[in-house]
Amino acid sequence: MYTIGIDIGPEKTVVSRSPGYGGEKLSQILLKHNQCCLGKEIKTAICRIDNEWSLCPNNVEIECVDVTRNCWREDYLISDRENFKMFIKLLFGTILESDKELMYNPQTGVRNFALGVAYPAYWHSEGHKAPYDYLKFLETECMLPTIDIFYSDSDSRVRALSNSDFFYDLINCSIPWSARRVFCVELGDDIVNFASVPAWVNYKHCWKFDIGAHRVIDTLMAEIRKTGNNIHNLQKLARYNNSTGGNIDIKVLLSSIIKRVVKQYLIEGHERLCISIPFIELLPNWDGPKWETCIEYEVSKEKIDEIIIDYVQLIKDAISYANIRLNQSEWLPERILISGNWGCLLGPYIKSYVDNVFGVDAYIESCPETSISDGLALTPMMYKNPQII
Repeated sequence: MYTIGIDIGPEKTVVSRSPGYGGEKLSQILLKHNQCCLGKEIKTAICRIDNEWSLCPNNVEIECVDVTRNCWREDYLISDRENFKMFIKLLFGTILESDKELMYNPQTGVRNFALGVAYPAYWHSEGHKAPYDYLKFLETECMLPTIDIFYSDSDSRVRALSNSDFFYDLINCSIPWSARRVFCVELGDDIVNFASVPAWVNYKHCWKFDIGAHRVIDTLMAEIRKTGNNIHNLQKLARYNNSTGGNIDIKVLLSSIIKRVVKQYLIEGHERLCISIPFIELLPNWDGPKWETCIEYEVSKEKIDEIIIDYVQLIKDAISYANIRLNQSEWLPERILISGNWGCLLGPYIKSYVDNVFGVDAYIESCPETSISDGLALTPMMYKNPQII
C-alpha cells in the first residue's frame, strides 16, 4: 500500500508518495499529462490548451486561471468554484496517469493507496468548522476518494521533520501527539501564519497576519518603476499589450519574475541584486528587437537589507504579540519551527529574536517546497479504510 500526500498551495501544488521509487522512503511524483511533463511542482492553476482545460506547464505565463482562492466556499463566485473543482479533477487524474503503480477503481472505490490532503492552519481561527467543510467539498463535489489523512499545513510540516535530530526527543518520545507543543511561524507571500501543532487540538492558537513577504517585492517594484527608462518601457509595454488584446497581467507577471530573482539572490548571497528583463519575457508576442531590455535595475546588498529589515520589523512585532497571547493562555511551546516558502530565506533575520522571545531554540525549515506533501505521505491513516488493499 502507498500513501499519497497532496499539498495544494496558494501558488504551487506538490504531490509526494511513500514508499518512494527505487527503495526510497519518500518521493515526489513527477506529474505528466498527455505526454507532457509538468514537473514535480506545478502551478495551482488551469489553462486552455487546444480549447480544453489543462493543468499549467510551468513555462505557461499567460491565460492561466487562478484557482488559489478558497473557491470551495459558498461566498465565492460559481465560476471560481467550478474552476477549483476542475483543477482538483485534473490533478487527481494526472496523478494516476503519472504513477502507474497506483491503482484506483472509481466504480468500486478500491485502491492501493491512502490519500492525504492539507489545509491552512489559520482556518481554525475563522471557525473550527471550515476545515471540515473543505473536506466535504473535496469528497462530494470534487469526487475525490475518501480522504484518509487530513491535517493542517503546519501539522504536516512538523511530521515531515519527525526523523530529524532537532525534533528527535520530542516527536519520537512516548508523549501522545496531541500533547506535544510545537509552534510554527510560517512566512508566506501573502500572510504570516502562526499555528500550534497539532492544530485541531490547539486551534485557539492558530491565526494569521496579512503581512506577507510580497511587501518586500512591492517595495522593490516601486523602486524599479522610478529608475532610468523603466517607467517609459513599462508604459510602452502596456500600450502594446492593449493593442494586441491585453490578455496578460503585466504587473502580476513582473512581480513573479522579480520574486524569483530576489529569492535566488538571497539563496546565493551576492553583493548586488541585478535585474535585467527583456520585453519578450514579459510579452511573448513582442515584435520589437527580440532581446530588447525592458527593465534594468541594480541595487546594493545594503539597500536590499534595509528593505528587508524594515519588513522584518513587522514580523518581529507579530512574534511579540504571539508570545503575549500564548503566555496569557499558559500554552508554552517546546519547539519553534520557522517555515513557509520565505522561511528559509528570511529565517536568519528573525531566528535570534524568536529564540530570545520564546526562550526556545528555533529551527529553520530547509525544504519548504515539499515538506507539507512529504509530511502527509509519512502520516499513518486516521481510520482503517476497507477499500484500500
